[in-house]
Amino acid sequence: MGYMVKMDTKGAEDGSSSSSLVVSGLDTESGFPVALHCRWYRKYPQYCCRSRSEPLCEILGVRAEDTTYRISADDVGCMVMVEVECAESSYKGKTLLSEGPMEMDAATRRMLDNIIAAGGTRFQVQLIGDDGGEVDAMLQVMSNGVRLTVTAPRNSYEPMECCYSGEYPEVRIYPADHASRFDVIASEGARWKLKALSRQARDLAVLTIRSLKGLQLYGNSRALVEGELGEGGGRLVMSLEMERLRTRVAGLVGEAERLRRQCRKAVAEKQTLADQLTDTIEAYTQVMESGSSGISEAYRSAITEDVGVR
Repeated sequence: MGYMVKMDTKGAEDGSSSSSLVVSGLDTESGFPVALHCRWYRKYPQYCCRSRSEPLCEILGVRAEDTTYRISADDVGCMVMVEVECAESSYKGKTLLSEGPMEMDAATRRMLDNIIAAGGTRFQVQLIGDDGGEVDAMLQVMSNGVRLTVTAPRNSYEPMECCYSGEYPEVRIYPADHASRFDVIASEGARWKLKALSRQARDLAVLTIRSLKGLQLYGNSRALVEGELGEGGGRLVMSLEMERLRTRVAGLVGEAERLRRQCRKAVAEKQTLADQLTDTIEAYTQVMESGSSGISEAYRSAITEDVGVR
């Protein structure tokens, strides 16, 4: 028995900017839906423009029966891929679908640009304790580090800080947990378990931390290259810039492919509507012609009878 699968992009039902990838399958003969098993993968920017044989990183925490994957901050710049097979043994075969590279939506990009220009911002979060209890807190993301301050109840925790370095802070998102959950690992023994006000707020906080940390480290490396590496240091800066441009090009290629698919879909829908309109016009024309011929015959019969009476 055969089946066919497809992957669509679906906007968030709550009106936020986050989207989901939805995989669906149909029986090729009956057209009825079939149950699927999915394994989700992420391909990082340096491999997005290459073949599918390049290494893939499995997205952990997503169940096999989950045919919907919500795009998060971890997917920005990456290509999301899914290996699909039918849950029923009577259907054979696997397929690999892909989407991306993923890009931030325009609204999130504008907010992130404004935050970076301002040198940081604050996010209202909830700090989850070891016992599972939650307290209100304020996560301040700055140009040189992050600070977490508990706001209610007051003085229940000392303010916690972490300056940017090569290893810390590390930000992690867990797809299987609450939609707005994320962790900030400030050191080897310090983990801040946080919950944002919404999924979009969580993604913005994660992107802000990673962006400001990257800028800080890039500034340090640039100073190192220009100050100590001397003549050969410019090659490192050029390599970093080339990597950034390649990631950008990969994103534009993915966007162009998405627009081409939308264009082909719109052309097909237009042709279908045109065919339906042609069929409708022909049907109405036939009805009108048959109706007018019937009226003419009745009219001629009436005239003939009138003439005979006279």
